[in-house]
Amino acid sequence: MPCHFANAPPSEKQWTEFYSRFILLLFLFEHAKDDAGKLARLLLREMDSFWVFPEEKRVEPTNNRAERALRFGVLWRKCGKGTQSAKGNRWAERILSFKETCCLRSKPSFPTLIGLIESCFKEQQSVLNWIKSTWIAQPPE
Repeated sequence: MPCHFANAPPSEKQWTEFYSRFILLLFLFEHAKDDAGKLARLLLREMDSFWVFPEEKRVEPTNNRAERALRFGVLWRKCGKGTQSAKGNRWAERILSFKETCCLRSKPSFPTLIGLIESCFKEQQSVLNWIKSTWIAQPPE
């Protein structure tokens, strides 16, 4: 039944039935010394964050968007053999994050980067408010 929740929100009755069974199973196995007990204790500790997507309409039930956002960086690292220093790691994480933020905001990344660099050399204040307000689950404006 939980797989159906990803396609459509559950009814009140479906949710209550599922959640009741789920909690019962966790409490049954909570004190077990085996892997089932470890899993039950872990799930009970993380319980608050599990069910955000049925309650919050802007939160997606899967991490597909996040994985798609990371895909370019993963492919870049595989093809380019990564970086050779901590400074290179910081540059890569920041430039790839910038690229993805531009993509989410429907802004061209290269001209935006050039504009930021030019404003830095001219000692002008650049407008970066659109970067600070980016949230992965929020659709572009």
